[in-house]
Amino acid sequence: MNRTPFTLILSAILALSLGSGCGRRNQSLTLRLFVDGSDTIKVNGNRLWIEHQTFQLPGKTIYVNDRAWTPEWNDKVSAAFEELAPAFRPARGANVQLVKHSGRGLAAITEMPGAGNGGTLAIAIDDDSFTGADWYELVVTW
Repeated sequence: MNRTPFTLILSAILALSLGSGCGRRNQSLTLRLFVDGSDTIKVNGNRLWIEHQTFQLPGKTIYVNDRAWTPEWNDKVSAAFEELAPAFRPARGANVQLVKHSGRGLAAITEMPGAGNGGTLAIAIDDDSFTGADWYELVVTW
């Protein structure tokens, strides 16, 4: 019995799994909300909240990984959504990316998680230059 092909296949599978972070898959967070003006979404661990900047508060229902959330507001800061799964805890040196799938204004990461901010990610949405609210869908991967 020749074990060389089997050994080669096993070695190739092992090399692929090591090369892809031992099979570790990227985590993601999908957000869907109406924005009118400017808002900053903050994410830390299993918590997510919104700091409202201008015009109307975000739409009454916000979708966090397809779960409906109706935040309560204290002036211009929402109460936290505290059931974020998977929790936002990127590994040291992880590549955190934001992709805007819909929405006419700008959306960008404005603060990366770090020791100085307690590991908080900040995403700013700027819809100020348009009239009325628009529907945004954002996906963060880490």
